[in-house]
Amino acid sequence: MKHTRNMQQIHPFLNRALWLVLLISLSACGDSDLPEDYVAVAPRILALRITEPEVSPGDTVSMRLLVGGATVDQHSDMTVTWAVGWPENGVYLEGEAPYNTDYQVTIPPGILDALGEDAVDVNVTASVTVSGKTLSALKRMRICEHPVGRNPEITGVTANFLAEGVHETLALSDGDTLTVDSSGKTAAFTALTETLEDQANDTLIYSWYVSTSSVGPGNLYVYDDKDAIEALLGPGAMAAEFRPSVLYSLFGEDADGAWQKGQYNVYLVVRDNAGASSGAAEDRLGTDFFCFTLVLP
Repeated sequence: MKHTRNMQQIHPFLNRALWLVLLISLSACGDSDLPEDYVAVAPRILALRITEPEVSPGDTVSMRLLVGGATVDQHSDMTVTWAVGWPENGVYLEGEAPYNTDYQVTIPPGILDALGEDAVDVNVTASVTVSGKTLSALKRMRICEHPVGRNPEITGVTANFLAEGVHETLALSDGDTLTVDSSGKTAAFTALTETLEDQANDTLIYSWYVSTSSVGPGNLYVYDDKDAIEALLGPGAMAAEFRPSVLYSLFGEDADGAWQKGQYNVYLVVRDNAGASSGAAEDRLGTDFFCFTLVLP
């Protein structure tokens, strides 16, 4: 079920002090206890997706949050609080939706005329409480007459690993579970993205994340050994947490430790970044994300 509100249902004002407190809290949430930035130890917000990032007056826009962490269930119905609008102009909407559903907002048809602008960037804030800790994220959505930018589109992930000593290549869909045995020391994953029309995307930025094990003390590590990467992905291949492909060691930090038995959540976030932006009006705002479960029995 999708929860929909119209931006014409607005609060007369928003307490500016509360808004400032919210913005300050964004810099304090999530990262302080992480051994590596790509490891989601405690629950943390990894992405906020708005479809599409550039919209026209009259469009209905969907919003979704991605929270990472070993204890976070992507099917959870925990409450997400959404805030959309410009508090300094007195135009503001707040609503709630379960985590596992989209939150939707309908853009008023005459909003640009009312504001006297050709285009405007709108703040979108999402907050959710996980394990007693409130997490918040802030993103922008652009309203304009002729949208160009679109979200990157992750169509799948390709997994390369050894199964009983034989090289396997499998296609994964969002939400899949993959079980890998201990006959290989590493597993590689590659993002598949759709090629969009000219000007729809600029420079894609890839970010891979992994949780600690949800059923034991295990940990996965990004492994940057060139020979190991090429053994699974081919000659000249590159892999890192910031590339389209990533290689994880299944046997400790340097692939020479103990088998890291456990169950892990793996997340991929792809963002559209401006190759040459001269200001906020040229920033790219697109985001897409993908997650799956990796089981090491």
